[in-house]
Amino acid sequence: MLHQFLNDSLSRLGWLAPLAAVLVTASPAPAQQIFFEDFETGGPSWTTNAGIWEVGVPGAGPTVTHGGIRCAGTMLNANYPAYDDSRLIYPTPSGSPVQLPSLIGDEELRLRFWSWLSYSSYEAGYVQVSFWDTNASAWSTWEDVPGAKALTGVYGEWHERDVDLTSYAGLAIRLGFYHTASRNSAGHASESTGWYIDDVEIERITPQFSGDFDGSGGDWTVEDGLWEFGMPVAGPAAAHSRPHCTGTNLEGNYQGYRDGRLISPSFSLSPVSGSEGRFLSYYQWWSYSSYDSGKVQISSFDPSTGDWSAWADVSGSYISGVSLSWTQRELNLTAWAGQKVRVAFLHTASRNSAGHASESTGWYIDEVHVTAVDEPISTFCTGDLTTGACPCGNGSQLGANEGCINSTDSGGRLYATGSNVVAQDDLVLHVLQCRPDNFGMFLQGANAISQPLMDGVLCLGNPTRRLGLVLLDGTGSADSSAYSIVNNGSVVPGQTGYYQFWFRDGGVLSACGQNANLTNALKVDWQ
Repeated sequence: MLHQFLNDSLSRLGWLAPLAAVLVTASPAPAQQIFFEDFETGGPSWTTNAGIWEVGVPGAGPTVTHGGIRCAGTMLNANYPAYDDSRLIYPTPSGSPVQLPSLIGDEELRLRFWSWLSYSSYEAGYVQVSFWDTNASAWSTWEDVPGAKALTGVYGEWHERDVDLTSYAGLAIRLGFYHTASRNSAGHASESTGWYIDDVEIERITPQFSGDFDGSGGDWTVEDGLWEFGMPVAGPAAAHSRPHCTGTNLEGNYQGYRDGRLISPSFSLSPVSGSEGRFLSYYQWWSYSSYDSGKVQISSFDPSTGDWSAWADVSGSYISGVSLSWTQRELNLTAWAGQKVRVAFLHTASRNSAGHASESTGWYIDEVHVTAVDEPISTFCTGDLTTGACPCGNGSQLGANEGCINSTDSGGRLYATGSNVVAQDDLVLHVLQCRPDNFGMFLQGANAISQPLMDGVLCLGNPTRRLGLVLLDGTGSADSSAYSIVNNGSVVPGQTGYYQFWFRDGGVLSACGQNANLTNALKVDWQ
């Protein structure tokens, strides 16, 4: 019956609509530069101890600066010496410290600098601050900046580092770049070309949340210099929303044994009322070697202490293995509604079973949005084997909230925007990750079941209604905006409706050879 209906019906076509409105609040304002140093005048306002740091033209390490002809480095023409630690300090004892301004609203202070690194094992660099303690009338002891990750290992190119100095707002500070040279596991000295720094800047900004990564990373920050922004050459070879995305290495494999977060600008999740929800939506492509993985984390700001909470894992975000194509993921952030938060994409590169570094092309992210969804509209009956087996073992990724795998190497995804209020009649069903340029149909059922059908799982029980036929676009997406779910489904307040999308998946690429599949399903409690 469904096949016959699809062959005979060619009306009521719908097209993909944007996600629900982004909830991020931000006040556009130009960044204010508080401090800048490019070392082109020789760094007369800087000092060092132990005689390790130098300012000038690099002959070792990077051999070229990030900008201009001069930079600072731990011995510009040779390896650093063993067992000697040294701090590069601004300012000199007789110089003026950096006076950080007080902040209002969502303003933040960011220290940004360019870094080149080659450290041997057991050696590291740290970003530090000392502040003027007005109660003691003295400088505080040097401390590592909270949240600033130690610099270790090797980076064979200049990369930007971003450090949050917001907790020091209103204070006079000294900056310190602390180089430590320890030993290897045998107790012998281990040296390399060390740490080079250029173009040091402190800015006051009001973070702006943008998740398309077109042009640059904006106010997103990169931990440990790992994530990059631009046009991918490796991995997916193209962004989901061209031309740009972000990835763990746009031109090749990620490094072994190196972890790092891509951290969003801070943003405020608006409070919820009733049964509303707050969700993080993004597209991802990944290829991980064994023992390597990625996940999404979140941190919230405590205005009473001025501190950020420890990073917490967001349920349903974990990935490993290989995706083969861009897929969309949606995560529930409702527990953090009404709070100022940051989200992070944490990439971890561990080891293979032999203990050796294992690398692949990594994790790529695009089109990050925060959305509002009414939780009476919920997902059920997915293809991840939690509610029944897919017909030929073609189960989808756990937590992906999609149907059984189809010929695109993803499961078809059904989600909704709008409300569950019959009088408003604004519910729109959306599908993506289906077979492009094929026909499909939105269906409504009276109850929930789980029964194999063709290459997927049928989730709707009788009586069922055909709500409307659509033609999937070139990306395998469509929506129901051409017609009314309420009218076509004869929906009344107090009714519970169950919804799913059936689509053609023709050709030899069909997962089980049945040439048709289904998405996950949605349950809607109508009011």
